[in-house]
Amino acid sequence: MRAFSVVVVCAALAAPVGALAQTRAQVDVSAGLGAFSRHLSFHQDIFGRFAPYDLAAAPLVAVDGAVYPLARTSLPVLRDVGLVGRWERAFAVTSRGADGADRDTTFEAFDVGLRGRAPFAWGELGLGARWSRQSLRVAAGAGAPVPEAVYDAARVTLDGALTFDRWRLGVGLAWLFVFDGGPFTGTYFPRADMHGVDGVLTVSYALTAGFEVRASVLGRRYFHAIHPQPGDVGAVGGALDQTLSATLALAWRR
Repeated sequence: MRAFSVVVVCAALAAPVGALAQTRAQVDVSAGLGAFSRHLSFHQDIFGRFAPYDLAAAPLVAVDGAVYPLARTSLPVLRDVGLVGRWERAFAVTSRGADGADRDTTFEAFDVGLRGRAPFAWGELGLGARWSRQSLRVAAGAGAPVPEAVYDAARVTLDGALTFDRWRLGVGLAWLFVFDGGPFTGTYFPRADMHGVDGVLTVSYALTAGFEVRASVLGRRYFHAIHPQPGDVGAVGGALDQTLSATLALAWRR
């Protein structure tokens, strides 16, 4: 009996190719609603030109997707390479300025790229690369300005997921090589060094026919070393720009 148990455990750990093929989703798409927040702060602002900015919560719509064109084939490696992307946008957003007036505020982010996965008995690991853009803008008004930021970055991702019966738990981390900040660097901080990190936590519950209910939280942080020189518009030592989005979505994974 003990020997039989050992055999069963070893077979589960080995996860033969046929069994793994059944867990290889070819399409994974989701759409949902949620909330978005932002915090922007400046360090060593010796002239007090820039005010910190906080947006506690705003409604958000998000769409996420992955397609593995060769998932149903037996081609090694290639069947586990897919196209991935995400788009999210806040709507009906206003921010109150120092003058007490409401300012139109916009947030939009999307990324697209490739992801490779390595399935195992109870889940999978993933490694990917994406081009990412995140745009954050607060309309001008009286008082200290909130610099518009349009972050273009190369995003390198590492993620994993575990499956327990109908539940699926996913965690992902990414490093962002930011190569442009839009007006944030072009107008205000031309010598800034920018980097970014983000992390995502996802919990899914399988319903039927491939449908899932999926909740996720995505946090992203950009940090800036400004390197000001005399005469610069933005004479600050550094800046920290943080966003957080939480969504509840309906997903389809087959």
